[in-house]
Amino acid sequence: MKFWFNGEIFDSEDKVIAVNDRAFMLGDGLFETVLARDSVPLRLSAHLQRLRQGAELIELQIGVNNDQLSAAFALVLDANKVNKGVLRLTASRGTCERGLLPSPQNEPCLAITVAPVPPFKGEANAIIATSFRRDELSPLSRCKTLSYLGNIVARQEAESQGANEALLLNTQKRLAEATISNLFLVVGNRILTPPVTDGALPGTIRGVILAEFGAEEKELPVNTLDRASEGFLTNSLGIRPLLQVDGKTIGNGTIGPITSHLMSVLP
Repeated sequence: MKFWFNGEIFDSEDKVIAVNDRAFMLGDGLFETVLARDSVPLRLSAHLQRLRQGAELIELQIGVNNDQLSAAFALVLDANKVNKGVLRLTASRGTCERGLLPSPQNEPCLAITVAPVPPFKGEANAIIATSFRRDELSPLSRCKTLSYLGNIVARQEAESQGANEALLLNTQKRLAEATISNLFLVVGNRILTPPVTDGALPGTIRGVILAEFGAEEKELPVNTLDRASEGFLTNSLGIRPLLQVDGKTIGNGTIGPITSHLMSVLP
């Protein structure tokens, strides 16, 4: 695998990230995961907009413009002779001395990698995590930050209970999202998803479903699951039906018509 790093293409065995990089030391950075089809990164403008918003929030200087990043994505696809794959852009604040406060002279490190599209994981059988909650009061809940430890712990909790996903509550005990996905529930033919103000990440496919398929943002207490006829999870790689939570089926426990339709037209 060849990857792009700060403007150059390297081979996978090349080691270019310093051990005192703030991403490695402190998780200080952002990332975006982008699906590519026919050598085209899908919804790239939405991904780069979210990256810029996160960078502004944490005062991370990206250092290159969106046209340059778009060209870098294309370069990685071409260098690896890939027309369908999963691209990842990782943005670190760069190397550091000890301490939390970054130096104003820090030079950011940017990397773009590509990997095969993973096989479909099948329908989701989830639990409601008790080990981790989304902090909807934190502005970082709106960013794709490098630290995913809370999500990892929640996913491990699900695995220990024989489930393959975990739903995350926020501090008010309302549904927020899943460990790597946005959550949607169909209630009375309305497609509902938790609002960003409840801790939901502003996902790219989430944005498409809100804008083009009539979905609505709504606070979702846990008991909304009992009234839902369908459930599904979305991230940049696609849509996954949610059929069961804490041992209880969603609707009749099968993939519903709205979920099936969205899976056929997205991403």
